[in-house]
Amino acid sequence: MFSGQLKKGDSYDKLRKCIHVSILDFSWFDDDLYYHTVHLYDDCKKECYSDLLELQFLESKKLPPEAQSEKGILRWMRFLHGKNRKEFEYMAEKDEYIREAYDTLVQMSADEKKQMEYEAREKALRNYQSQMQSAENAGFRKGEQFGFQNGLKKAKRVFQLSAQGKTPTEIAEICQISEQEARDILE
Repeated sequence: MFSGQLKKGDSYDKLRKCIHVSILDFSWFDDDLYYHTVHLYDDCKKECYSDLLELQFLESKKLPPEAQSEKGILRWMRFLHGKNRKEFEYMAEKDEYIREAYDTLVQMSADEKKQMEYEAREKALRNYQSQMQSAENAGFRKGEQFGFQNGLKKAKRVFQLSAQGKTPTEIAEICQISEQEARDILE
């Protein structure tokens, strides 16, 4: 769900907040609260690491009686606890939002192996895009240090080639610079 926001070639900075909702028919947290929100925190600094991922837990056993009606949450719980395709389809006919969730489940479970291959490929493309973006930014900074336009272009090209896995020797040959100059730019 989180990485599915990205299209082919997008970098990670395009990710938007993703909220996972768990509706539990048992008590997970050792308290009387029926709703919890969990974020990613740094254990040492006690700071939020990222607000892009959020987990929400609703423990139905702790819900007040007035909230336990056929409408709303219990309908979703019945859907999520469906035993077979026929039950899912029946519930999807009754509610447009459940229909949307059902359609998504069908699509996600179509072919697990193909889904895993697709996700691995998408991750590799995003990693490559992020590396290229980092190389470009580093190239601009390094080029500014040299203080001239050709330095910017040269440094950018050196960092791009490095991100592609080229050695300083190969980079020097491709860019027609000395190996030491390639190493200096990369440092």
